[in-house]
Amino acid sequence: MRELFLAKRFRFVQRNDDGNPIKTWNPHSIDLTAKVVCKPCNEGWMSHLESQHAKPAMRDLIVGDKGITVSQSRANSLAIFAFKTAVIVDNMHRGAVPFFRRSVRRKFAESLEIPPGVQMWFAGFLPTGSGLVESFYPQLRSDSKFGLQMHVCTYAVGHLIFQVVSARVSKTMRSFYPRSGFEYLAIPFWPTIPKRIRWPPQDVIRTKKQFGEFSERWGTITLN
Repeated sequence: MRELFLAKRFRFVQRNDDGNPIKTWNPHSIDLTAKVVCKPCNEGWMSHLESQHAKPAMRDLIVGDKGITVSQSRANSLAIFAFKTAVIVDNMHRGAVPFFRRSVRRKFAESLEIPPGVQMWFAGFLPTGSGLVESFYPQLRSDSKFGLQMHVCTYAVGHLIFQVVSARVSKTMRSFYPRSGFEYLAIPFWPTIPKRIRWPPQDVIRTKKQFGEFSERWGTITLN
């Protein structure tokens, strides 16, 4: 991704769950590394994923090229990168039990199969030259009759935002919905994408504050 940005210096800010900065650094390149992946995986199947799926699918969306029809094939490649990102971000929560079980991670590494219970959306982003990642675990009320567990990972780079919502349900429920307000900004692309989706969308997320609101839209869940 650093090839797509012309900046000679970058600024990284790591924040805690309350949004307060805990670490800031200013490297000359995009050097952020999540130390949760072994060397054989990083240089093997993950490298193949980057070159064969991520770069072809995401480059035009990141730089904001216009008039692109997002096919199901492109959406599938984006979904593979997005799910990999969600798993890595989940494992960066040190000391916590990973949301994605070892069997799920192993199966994805072997076949790039995204498990059931995962949905994804993407949106356009107006600010350029920046990247944002937010991750959280929505909780239902303790008296809820549904055993719903969720992980939400929202990621922005250049003009592209994607959101990966992963859910496990212990009891049958028909459906669940996030807080209203982003229905016309977020386009579903996994498991399927609507036909004739053109990039960029007609309306986009315009500020970093709005990105935060979009990230947290699953903080209020409506159950059916």
